[in-house]
Amino acid sequence: MTARGGDDTVLEVRIDSTLTEARQQATVFRQMLAEIGRRRGHEGGASGYDPLDDL
Repeated sequence: MTARGGDDTVLEVRIDSTLTEARQQATVFRQMLAEIGRRRGHEGGASGYDPLDDL
């Protein structure tokens, strides 16, 4: 495969730390879900209104 200019330029693409970033995002997402669960649990459902329903 050649570059647009027609020469034999080699294009190297590096993707560093993608697995680390994916793990960090999964951890944050897990923490957010846990916090949502805690907030839902503390409300007790007495009023019947859940502010998360509006999302």
